[in-house]
Amino acid sequence: MAEAYWTPDPSPDWCVPPGSVPLWSFIDAPLATVALYTNMEMMRRDLNRFDVGGLAAINPFPNRFEGEDYTAFVRHLPEGTELRGTALLFVCDPPENDDWQRVATHELVHALRFRQWDINSHAMLYPYYRLLVEGVARYSEYALEYLDRFDLHVDGPVTIWLAQGGQLSQVPEFLLYEIGASLVDALVRCATPDALWSVLSGPCRSAILNLCAKDHCVAFEAAFSGTYGQSWEAFLEAWARDAATLPSVPGSEDIYQWRRGAYSLRAELLAPLLDERNIERIDALATAVWLGSADAAEFAGIDAMLRGASGEPTSDVLEALLEREGTLISYARERAGAFSEVAEVLLLGIRARKGEAPPASYVRAFVDVVNQFIPIAVQQSIVSSPQW
Repeated sequence: MAEAYWTPDPSPDWCVPPGSVPLWSFIDAPLATVALYTNMEMMRRDLNRFDVGGLAAINPFPNRFEGEDYTAFVRHLPEGTELRGTALLFVCDPPENDDWQRVATHELVHALRFRQWDINSHAMLYPYYRLLVEGVARYSEYALEYLDRFDLHVDGPVTIWLAQGGQLSQVPEFLLYEIGASLVDALVRCATPDALWSVLSGPCRSAILNLCAKDHCVAFEAAFSGTYGQSWEAFLEAWARDAATLPSVPGSEDIYQWRRGAYSLRAELLAPLLDERNIERIDALATAVWLGSADAAEFAGIDAMLRGASGEPTSDVLEALLEREGTLISYARERAGAFSEVAEVLLLGIRARKGEAPPASYVRAFVDVVNQFIPIAVQQSIVSSPQW
């Protein structure tokens, strides 16, 4: 469905036919292999990522995935299993909900984008490329009706951010998906979805094939202005002006606060220290926030709960926190700059697991760093993110 939405028509006939260019096996390979889990904790452990609900791992060459080590996942596979396609998609289908189709759609759009977008135009979109990457994926969830209330979940928080002086050159990590989806929504309102995809992918929907059809290719700026009748910069100015004037949507303030305070990520990192009652309380507030019916007073209670998180520092708890240290490093150290604080947590963890330091000291330091620096991390600009 996602591919049909963005690319309803075949590539032009004059694009190079199969078998006549190098790397055709990559272009013509299956789009993705899907790793479907039934347990979110296990998936996140295999990924060493506790900040994701799904992931598209790009596969430029057979069984070699870009940037990360997936041996934890691969060891579960029967010997000789071949991972085929442009990407390996990690998706969870837990028995308690049926959200996997939404997540799979999001990750499939990433796989389709990697295969088709013209990588030669990336530099021309800086620093907005990540906004479009995540924007088309998140917008697809709404366009294909896996999500609703775009006004509440996207328009409202973006309007709040702009009213507070937000600038596109300083997009914060916690609103990356929403601002990206808002930009894509504006582009789709100006022209058809496949028009946007064509601007980003070139005439042959492949950076490799576009190289073989240079006479039909134009630069991003020319393709954009030819499609939308204005420059990229003029579009961004108009988008910011229009988005800032959208009416306030009740409940959007709570969504903005929830994301800015990194409540979900903090709760996931501290989950081994929370009892079932507290987890249910956090889940209840998350649901209320999503529905636009949250009690604002409950935020303070959840924040206090997270800051006071504690638990019996058993070997299982210490192991679960160790598995979360990679995500803690990525956010608290790499994005929020808490180098010495994170180093102290890691050292205390090593010593606690060796029996050379009180485990409670490690737990307390872990909790303090999560609550002090994770909100700071998600408020940093995507331009300063290590992903650039």
